[in-house]
Amino acid sequence: MKTYRVRIRFTSPCRTPLHSDTIFGHLCWMILYEQGQTALSEMLREYDAKPAFLVSEGFPAGALPYPLLPPLTQAAEKELFAELHPDQEKLPPERQREKYFDFKADIKKLRRVSWIDAGELADNKGPVTAKRLVRHLLTTTTGKADPRTLTAHNTINRLSGTVEKSGGGFYHTTELSYRGRAFDIYLKTSLPWDDGQIRYLFTRLGKWGYGGDRSVGKGQFEVEDASLCNLPEKANSVMSLSRFVPDPSLGKGYYSIETKYGKLGGSYAQGGGAFPKTPLVMLVAGSVFSVQDIKPYYGISLGTVHPDPALANVRQQTYLFPYFINLGEA
Repeated sequence: MKTYRVRIRFTSPCRTPLHSDTIFGHLCWMILYEQGQTALSEMLREYDAKPAFLVSEGFPAGALPYPLLPPLTQAAEKELFAELHPDQEKLPPERQREKYFDFKADIKKLRRVSWIDAGELADNKGPVTAKRLVRHLLTTTTGKADPRTLTAHNTINRLSGTVEKSGGGFYHTTELSYRGRAFDIYLKTSLPWDDGQIRYLFTRLGKWGYGGDRSVGKGQFEVEDASLCNLPEKANSVMSLSRFVPDPSLGKGYYSIETKYGKLGGSYAQGGGAFPKTPLVMLVAGSVFSVQDIKPYYGISLGTVHPDPALANVRQQTYLFPYFINLGEA
């Protein structure tokens, strides 16, 4: 399978996070609208056994998910403190304790970190360990979580065209501060697509709109680049770049889970059919597992994800998009 990196830049606010299964669903709608039902059905025909394509989450340009590794051991924590504060033993005992408590507080803040520089996971950096990654984050300004904003709304009476008199129907919605920001999405495919076709597919999606409230201009983006890329092809462990359901070939791991309450999009978004898709429990991007067999993807398909028999062809991406890393001991 060939791997492409697509870099997009949002030109409007966005309501919906760049989750891999949501991006996959949007791309399926683009294929349907551009190439027709027959083309989409052919692509999904063997999806339960062999996906024709899969996508990653969307990451800030140049970043990858922060690996979900166990916290620092007490010994590694003390070693790192001594390394970053070599002169602390010259201070009075009270001041030493104060600096150590500040250090502990800084480490605690790192639990909210979502991203890390992609270069920090490169093979030439050596084995990936919690200690090395914490050192990197403590000495850089990268790794922040997605910024979010609250947007205030009033409910409009569709008959009068004015705000409701009783309370105004005032409410808030959460928006991601994506406008002007660039994101990388990785796509892996066995189809005979080239970078031009992939750029066109994402360009159409950017004009159509991604996620909630696209009808009022949310989720618009431009494609800055779409090109072949080389991700690490083998190592002793794999980190997921997507949400997924694991399979037995994955070994010991560190992970976090999330229950996804999905809905249908596109032409199926209207009416009662959009809700509910079957809730799915998936592991999140950044989950890390040891592996024996090197494969282009891991995980399994759960088959039909909508209870309506008429929608038995609907699929949700639940495969693991791999990024191989050499996991160290400490």
